[in-house]
Amino acid sequence: MGKFALGLLLVLSMQRSTFEPARLESGPVEAIPYRTAAAGIVLAEVSVTDRGVVTDVQILKDVAPFTEVIQQSVRRWRFAPARDKGRMVETHVLVGGLFRPAMLLFPEPKIDVELNPSSKVPFPTGVAVPPYPPNAVGSAYVLIEVKLSEDGVHEDARVVSPKTGFDDSALDAARGWSFRPAMRENKPVPSYAYLIFLFRQPN
Repeated sequence: MGKFALGLLLVLSMQRSTFEPARLESGPVEAIPYRTAAAGIVLAEVSVTDRGVVTDVQILKDVAPFTEVIQQSVRRWRFAPARDKGRMVETHVLVGGLFRPAMLLFPEPKIDVELNPSSKVPFPTGVAVPPYPPNAVGSAYVLIEVKLSEDGVHEDARVVSPKTGFDDSALDAARGWSFRPAMRENKPVPSYAYLIFLFRQPN
């Protein structure tokens, strides 16, 4: 391999992010109050220590009573800590919840322009609402892990909650969300976002 090719590989390796985002290891979700007329999106910025422990949950968008569900749930979550240049570091993680009403049609909720999250988390610029599956029965929630590149582009999405008949609908919706990338030291970095989708059986 020539000197030019070696130099190019060196430059590319130096440009590649050395940051590895925090990733959920265990994430129980508290009992969700299904019998409520409330619906919409809850967004939270979660502080995670260099040991993977949640220390703070800052609510960016509030929809009671689901805000309390997310706060109580996330405080019990444990993460594999973020790493920067191989060293475990503190970081922030985005957690969102989209809570459908008990009806078949639900218009896409808007992300408020006045919200002012920090640049440390990826932030949704567009959302998609999962349809209530035609062959499903009852109510359920699905927790999705979304892996995002340095540019905020989807690289993967997977279900991290117990299997339900609503998983495919939630996965399709999660893939329809778009994000502004997370930043660290004024540079975009890869990240994970965690989305809870609540389905309530239509009346």
